[in-house]
Amino acid sequence: YTAPRETPLRLYVGGLTDSLANISEEELKKLFSPFGEIEFIDLHRDPYTNKCKGFAFVQFKNASEAREAMTAMNGFQLAGKELKVGIATSDMQMGEAGPTAMAIGTSSTLDSLDDGAKAQGPNGVLGLLKDSSDRLALMQKLQGSGGAA
Repeated sequence: YTAPRETPLRLYVGGLTDSLANISEEELKKLFSPFGEIEFIDLHRDPYTNKCKGFAFVQFKNASEAREAMTAMNGFQLAGKELKVGIATSDMQMGEAGPTAMAIGTSSTLDSLDDGAKAQGPNGVLGLLKDSSDRLALMQKLQGSGGAA
């Protein structure tokens, strides 16, 4: 007998504007990969400017890991912008859907993440995770504030 496999789950990530308009798929992967295995990242860019249109989709291999990422990252401050992370709905993926179609995670947002994210990051960029030490610090905060409900 093998346990039933978890199904993949796609998250909507909004708020990728202004200081985050030049974010890359690789940076999104660094931000979300600590929560679990990512199948793909779909970063929507303007074809003329090549800047992010303000949102992306991140698909996790396991739904439970996607929900954990959503709980931790919804409301997270990155480079002075607040991320909006929720479960992507099927009508969003057809085209240019905005945050109105998103089911936002209502689980308690980890306020302690905001404090560290507002600190000046490496290379003078606010709050971007630039290397493994930044990612490790994020994971330590998540583990430290995650347990009791």
